[in-house]
Amino acid sequence: MLGVPLCVVGVALLTLFSMQVSSVEQKIEADRGALWRLRAPDSTQPQPDQQERDKAKDLSSQFARPWDILFSQLEKIEASDVRLTQILPDSGQRTVRLAGEAKTAQAMYDYMRRLGSEAGLRQIHLIQQKLDPEADVERFQLQAQWGPK
Repeated sequence: MLGVPLCVVGVALLTLFSMQVSSVEQKIEADRGALWRLRAPDSTQPQPDQQERDKAKDLSSQFARPWDILFSQLEKIEASDVRLTQILPDSGQRTVRLAGEAKTAQAMYDYMRRLGSEAGLRQIHLIQQKLDPEADVERFQLQAQWGPK
């Protein structure tokens, strides 16, 4: 008579153990799914479109330009009567906009000629010129092409 209760207890323990194993297997599968979702690219996040990739490529190419050459060419020009106040290069257009002050209009025009001959700039255009009577200087803005032709 001891065999039947012992069998019942054994079957109960076996059922309990089987349920524990099943629960652990479900937990493992859930963890595998979570791990797979973490490794897989998120399709809900918008992928960069071609326009964004092009912008990033343009920005990257701007950093690859030889800025130091442009700046050293501008520094080589001796012009004690001209002072640059702003240098705005645009690598996409291969232009540079210069703003500055000159003691006289003639000094500004001479500086423009030297930009072409000594700094290697092309198509130098005077964008703006204004006499500042308080500071007794000619304020100006120039735009020029730079880089290889």
